Amino acid sequence: PASRGARHWCVSPSPMSRFHPSSTACGTPSGVWCELEARAARAKSLHAEKLHEEFFQEMVFAHIQLDELWADVRQASQEVWLWVAMEANSKVIAVVKLGPRTLDMAMGVVHSLCYMMAAGCMPVFSSDGLRLYFYALTAHFGEWVREEGDKRSIWRVSCELLYGQVKKIQRRRRLVRVEHNMMWGEMEKLKERLRGMG
Repeated sequence: PASRGARHWCVSPSPMSRFHPSSTACGTPSGVWCELEARAARAKSLHAEKLHEEFFQEMVFAHIQLDELWADVRQASQEVWLWVAMEANSKVIAVVKLGPRTLDMAMGVVHSLCYMMAAGCMPVFSSDGLRLYFYALTAHFGEWVREEGDKRSIWRVSCELLYGQVKKIQRRRRLVRVEHNMMWGEMEKLKERLRGMG
């Protein structure tokens, strides 16, 4: 029931929803319940993150798809996006992050991905048309080198990196065409790798 006497109970997917009055009729301000729920959610998130870090180690991926989805929530008057790094073949979600659509977030996603991958693992990467992934991937896959006679080292992106974008062009919310852009590496090598995966 929506109400019982003077109490009004909120409909919520939270386990605490049946103890969550929307008024102060039971003597506890609703703001206190909201704070308790927020703390419980943070504790769950930290626990899930620790489990993720414990089990997702020395991972070997073949094809990583990077994507970001607009989340219907707001955080400090800022749009929030759900960032996902998923293994295309097994559908294993390697990284999930919630935050703004910024370079820092893109860097964080790729950094978390590199942290869990086995040494020497170099998957194929694909994404939508967001250019931030290009900066994040080229910043993580490479090495500092110093040419003979040079005093300073320079960052050299790995020649094994293969990264392509699938960009969907829409007009009036209708798909007009799909463009395939090679952001790093050779298109033929990318296609060959993908064909080998079936």
